[in-house]
Amino acid sequence: SPNGVRYVVRSAWSRDISGSVLHALNAERGYDPQEHIYLPNPDLPRRGEIMAMIEQEIGSPDTLQSAAQKELFARRMETFLRSERFSYTLESPPIEADEEPIGEFLLRTRRGHCEYFASAMVLMCQYSGLAARLVTGYQGGEFNPLGNYYLVRAKHAHSWVEVYIPGKDWVVFDPTPGR
Repeated sequence: SPNGVRYVVRSAWSRDISGSVLHALNAERGYDPQEHIYLPNPDLPRRGEIMAMIEQEIGSPDTLQSAAQKELFARRMETFLRSERFSYTLESPPIEADEEPIGEFLLRTRRGHCEYFASAMVLMCQYSGLAARLVTGYQGGEFNPLGNYYLVRAKHAHSWVEVYIPGKDWVVFDPTPGR
């Protein structure tokens, strides 16, 4: 509607408690996110180049044995994508019709919006053997103290990444440079 929509969200659980409960339930059911690494099928045509870039810029995924090594590797990916080598823009770079967008973003254009950065990190993680998922939603909002609510607008839409780190559950990473 032209006047907007107002949502009121209440929960009996805090995020920490519900995350702990969910983690315990998943453990009880034998759920292992590592079993759910979904790679593109058919594989991306530039996988070899992407893997070479990961090894050169981040390190070898063959060394990822412990949870701490996995988290550090994911942090290095996040730092790499947030570096000056990439730039944030709302203008999607032109991509040829026969080119694959994530490969083009990582290897050639290196500019895009949050969906490019988050999708690229998820792909890099999964190619490296880390369970990762793309998350989209809203980040931030404008608090209205008179009405005691947050106003969330389209400009607050955002994409980020969650990587499964054993013992910590899903850990949030945001590879998008400052915007």
